[in-house]
Amino acid sequence: GGALIDLGVHAADVLRSVLDDQAVEVSAFLSPHRGGARVRGHEGVESAGQDGVEDIAQLVVRFAGGAIGTLQASWALVAGSDHQLTIQGTLGTLHLDERTPPTLLAAGGDNATRLSLPDHSPSVFDVFVEAVATGKDPAVTAADGRAAVALVVAAYRSAASGHVEKVEQVEAVERGRHP
Repeated sequence: GGALIDLGVHAADVLRSVLDDQAVEVSAFLSPHRGGARVRGHEGVESAGQDGVEDIAQLVVRFAGGAIGTLQASWALVAGSDHQLTIQGTLGTLHLDERTPPTLLAAGGDNATRLSLPDHSPSVFDVFVEAVATGKDPAVTAADGRAAVALVVAAYRSAASGHVEKVEQVEAVERGRHP
């Protein structure tokens, strides 16, 4: 894998978290920017970039609750901030990126509202230690990670087949019980 598994898996995790929903279908297009050849799934071409992987991935994802999201992961495109999230809904649009404060634009409104975020979030190491010490699951579990990877795997299948693919559903595992 290339940019999709490297970068896109994290964006998939964010989409799932923000929507609090499971991805059920995905359609994906992959492209090697540097190598000039096309990735299999587009007119049957099976070559990739000079590294043998995609530099650019574009996904359309359907969620169980009906929401549709798009995800782009790229090592090649220069489109502003490396990490951006825009959520558009019937009540307005929320935009976040690493360079500007989160902005909310209410539907039909001309005024953007800047939102504040906490100055500090806990270290992933502190969260892990607390989960081990207390026996409570962290906010992001292993099942969440597996679900994000399942979305990426389905996206690779979609790019290869040229069709919309189902996303394997990942069940949460109870602490101490393994499948």
